[in-house]
Amino acid sequence: MVDTLTVMGLGVALLLALIVCIYRVEGRLSKIQDNTGFIPEIRNELTKLTERVDMALRIGIQLPKGTVTLTLKNLGKVEVTAEPGDKETDYRILVEKPLLKTGLIAKKSKETDMAAKERELFGKEPKFAVYPDSRHMVLTVPSTDSTVCSQYVSLFLKWLDTTYWEALKEVQDYERIAV
Repeated sequence: MVDTLTVMGLGVALLLALIVCIYRVEGRLSKIQDNTGFIPEIRNELTKLTERVDMALRIGIQLPKGTVTLTLKNLGKVEVTAEPGDKETDYRILVEKPLLKTGLIAKKSKETDMAAKERELFGKEPKFAVYPDSRHMVLTVPSTDSTVCSQYVSLFLKWLDTTYWEALKEVQDYERIAV
């Protein structure tokens, strides 16, 4: 009689433990479901954004009227569009050859006299960003004086086509990787 009673007691204890465990797991699963319910919406938005970027890259990013088109010896066809602002002027630069590298431009600017010329002209160095590929750049010049900005961008483009172009050969030294 004791053996049957002990077995029944253990069975009831295990059953209660199993029920408590199921409720805890169910509670945690519902919290997970509540906290991850918005993931499909994010996925849909990212898909739409990716499709738009792909479409823009396929048809080419349309440049506004007023774009200046130049042909440089090394960079090829270059299109420049100015967007004056309150305190600074943005220049959107599109080069034919995909060779713009943010880090290398910054490095070479400091190693050559370009950064010094920029500080002399503006008191600080202009900001730039290369995106979404290595053909597009936004150069933010800390000035709204059209003459100074135009002279600087002309100087910058010449520098890109000569000094920066030569520096691209140095990248190969960093990519000599043997396994």
